[in-house]
Amino acid sequence: MRVAPAAQARAIDDGVITDKEYKTSVARTITCMRKAGYAVPRGPRTAADGRLTWSYSAPPGDLQRASATYWGCYNEESRLIERLFLRVIPSQEDQKAVREQVRQCLIAHGVDVGTGAATSDLVLAALDMADQRTESRAVDCINRPGL
Repeated sequence: MRVAPAAQARAIDDGVITDKEYKTSVARTITCMRKAGYAVPRGPRTAADGRLTWSYSAPPGDLQRASATYWGCYNEESRLIERLFLRVIPSQEDQKAVREQVRQCLIAHGVDVGTGAATSDLVLAALDMADQRTESRAVDCINRPGL
């Protein structure tokens, strides 16, 4: 099982993703894109569901590389945080039980996870399952226990 990027793990594993942590993760994604040479014409805007939206521009002949760069930046800086931002993560007392429920769900779907896996690593494993085109099972492992 892969380990979640450190900045995202810190935001997730304390049990609360704050508005500031979410906005900071999006800002890091935008900075990553800018460092790669892509223009981000304006800062993020808040959508009706509370998520921050933004866009970047790339020359027509560079769309494939731009997309790959975006996904690399997004995965490293904000994917896990954004996925959980609008969800309520249980209190510290409940986290251990929730983590165990998520872990058991992942194991039931063939994912090898350790007993001491952090919440962020379990979420990453569930999203990795989604990347393997089994999204309904991944979402089930996250939603069913209340994460």
